[in-house]
Amino acid sequence: MEKQFLDLLVLLEKNQNIFKDQNVLILGDIAGANILKLLAHAASAHVLFDNLNAYSEALALFGYELKLKANEYSHEFEYKHLHLYFNSFENIAPKLNNITTLLLLLTKSKQNSAKLLYEANNCLQTNAFIYVAGANAKGGKSADSLLKSCSLSKPYKVDIARKCTLFACQYEQKFAQIKDYDSELELKLNEVNLKLAQDAAVFSYQKLDQGTQLLLESLADNKLDPKISILDLGCGCGVIALYLKALGYTNVSCSDISAKALNLTMHNAKLNNYELTLYASNMLDNVEKYDLIVSNPPFHDGIDTNITMTQNMFKNAKAHLNANGKLIIVANAFLDYLTVLKEHFDNVTILKQNTKFIVYQASI
Repeated sequence: MEKQFLDLLVLLEKNQNIFKDQNVLILGDIAGANILKLLAHAASAHVLFDNLNAYSEALALFGYELKLKANEYSHEFEYKHLHLYFNSFENIAPKLNNITTLLLLLTKSKQNSAKLLYEANNCLQTNAFIYVAGANAKGGKSADSLLKSCSLSKPYKVDIARKCTLFACQYEQKFAQIKDYDSELELKLNEVNLKLAQDAAVFSYQKLDQGTQLLLESLADNKLDPKISILDLGCGCGVIALYLKALGYTNVSCSDISAKALNLTMHNAKLNNYELTLYASNMLDNVEKYDLIVSNPPFHDGIDTNITMTQNMFKNAKAHLNANGKLIIVANAFLDYLTVLKEHFDNVTILKQNTKFIVYQASI
């Protein structure tokens, strides 16, 4: 659990009286299960987790072990007054009403934070309290501007601690959407045409990032047996998997730790009339064995560079590859993945590169 989230919990614990006897909804960047301790005296509480690890950790507090099968990429759990969800907000919103206290934990994307705030519109009672909290380094210090931009009157600072800030305002009437964050990307690359619904919560919003484009170009050049089993690891909006389907590969699966990403990938598969198998998984924790694993792995932890998770994936990848299996990844050129990959694979080559990105292939 990142330090900024632990610091944020300290701030919220100081102010947990805001939840007492209230019908609470918590949205946003929930990185751990400790958030539930704040809700002991709420009348009811709905908590939406996007991160599979945090959701699993929350369920473990009640002795429940989460085991999701293929194409099970959402889940709900109830215990007394607590209602926990691993899902996209639009899927659970119809179940919510008469919320008297909303807490939004700022996400990495300002657009996503604004969208979540807008989407909660229909769940709130008149005169409900809206709280926005976040680490100052992630925009917490100026979170009142988010409330102002949503035409919410008189936001005020409730408290500040551990370089985190909590703002509040009272909900008076439905507020206008700041911007339409639901968009569609038209991808045309190497005679492949795809329509991709986009979401501010998912990586590479409204554009194809340069690293993924280089990876897709490499996959188009690297002709393989179309019947091989492939995993798009950390699928995001599903662009890699759907591109592979468009190239003629028939057995393609996807995995991601994010409920939003999985729901978006499935939506995009239907939008393009392709079938995919989806797994809710923290990297390789809950997937099978494949002939090829493809990924544009993350290297950020908050605002810091952190490749530990990707290094662990390299270490564990062999156990999820069939005989003669391959791992193909794209990475920023400044990351020394060639050295790390050679620690775990006998054969490592560079398939494609430019000044910013490198596509590596590692084989058993």
